Amino acid sequence: MSSATKKPSLYARKLIDKLRTLNSNASLESRQTLANWMVFNRKKAEGMSEGMLLAISTTTTAGDEDPSSPRLMLLLRVLHQVFIEGKDDSEAFEKAAQLRSILADVALIPLFQALATSCCSNNN
Repeated sequence: MSSATKKPSLYARKLIDKLRTLNSNASLESRQTLANWMVFNRKKAEGMSEGMLLAISTTTTAGDEDPSSPRLMLLLRVLHQVFIEGKDDSEAFEKAAQLRSILADVALIPLFQALATSCCSNNN
């Protein structure tokens, strides 16, 4: 097995499975539940970021009839929930700082690029 086809880590696979179960118009409660799970497993931040990148790339390369913009917006909303999770509890917010930092560094720019590309292609 080459490094180009490396199997995703356990937590990347778990995150992808959880994201698959969400509809593009998932409720706030569903997104909060997923964000809570991500923050609870914050020590697996590398796996979470790997899973988010895989979810972004899968969404943008899927040849489905369903446009990718709503799915990408769901990923953005999930990340937003992770970023604000625990904002009312300074200790909990500080504990999740590394997770937020890694997700921001790894996933935000590719997600914004994918959204921009998706929105532009949907307007043509």
